[in-house]
Amino acid sequence: MSYTYNALSQRVFKSDARLSGANNPAITQQTVYAEDGIGSTVLRQYGSRRSSDSAAPAGEMDSTEVIYLPTANGPMPIAAQINGRLYAIDADHLNTPRRLTNTQGQVVWQWLITGFGEANPTTGATGYAQSGQGSSNYSEAIKFDLRYPGQVFDEETQLNYNLNRSYDPPSGRYFQADPIGLDGGWNRFAYVGGNPLNFADPRGLDCVASNGSVSCNVPGGPRINFPRPDKWPDQIRQGDRNYHYYNKWVNVGNVDRICLQKYLEQNPTPGSPQPATLGGTSNDASPSWAAWLTSSPVNSYLMTFNGAPVVVNVTTPSHPLHPGYVARTVTPSSVGNVVNNFGEGIGWAQNPNLPGSDALINDIWYGLTRQAVDACKCNK
Repeated sequence: MSYTYNALSQRVFKSDARLSGANNPAITQQTVYAEDGIGSTVLRQYGSRRSSDSAAPAGEMDSTEVIYLPTANGPMPIAAQINGRLYAIDADHLNTPRRLTNTQGQVVWQWLITGFGEANPTTGATGYAQSGQGSSNYSEAIKFDLRYPGQVFDEETQLNYNLNRSYDPPSGRYFQADPIGLDGGWNRFAYVGGNPLNFADPRGLDCVASNGSVSCNVPGGPRINFPRPDKWPDQIRQGDRNYHYYNKWVNVGNVDRICLQKYLEQNPTPGSPQPATLGGTSNDASPSWAAWLTSSPVNSYLMTFNGAPVVVNVTTPSHPLHPGYVARTVTPSSVGNVVNNFGEGIGWAQNPNLPGSDALINDIWYGLTRQAVDACKCNK
């Protein structure tokens, strides 16, 4: 087996020489993903072998194309064209495909709800059962590999590929450990806190709360872990109501990176804050224009990712933007050092569709970054 990945960690090509025979070219599969910010939404899959499904027209190559409906809970699969034929998809509350129906109204593929997705799908050819009916069989057999949101079944490994890791349904855990070790929580193999009936993790790295702690993979940034505040949801992900994400980054050129990191640690929020600490420091993160109007209490944490410091401001329940966080880092690049200010959450006032929310709230990090740059330039 060989796999090819792009810069977004998406597996775009796989080749399997084991099934093709010694004198034949390897069997390949190409995957196309949606540009939806999630990274694991499969739009199309094309294979290099002729379909063995009974439903495929003669000579048709293996192909699957999926149609999605945008919803507040993320992309919902509603239809698929498999080997040239169209099927309707019934999805559950998590947008997991559970049943495919052909144009004659016959159920040709069904994946029953179980604790951890350990059951194999049944097809029209192998028989399926409906409430109040016995097992039914049709001659039509199809192959459909989508599983939990963001997961694709791999026939060769019997695992579900989940962008950053692979999920093992029989054990209900990831096959690989969390790439950041214990910083993501004590159980490095857990999938959505052991509760896949109620939660999903399309990227294999979503922001999930479990056992009193929150573990988030900051899109494009570090993995962070902090104590769970009161009224923090079990999961924050794209598609949630009022979901927002931003990175207010500034290229600061050759300004000293160590100085910038120390400045962020000492000045994690607007105003006159106390330094960020490992255990969290209480601060008021209100921007200057709103300080007279309301307080914005946060806990400012100092942690590390890949050996580099990360300053994380986490809202408390009385913060008007709760729940959410801002993670601040300084990273080197080919054109100089970059100060990142990553923000993610579902506070109503930061709804991306709310006029002025970006300029009045999120953009304050540009000014704070300029203060850090000025302070480090003066220290030279």
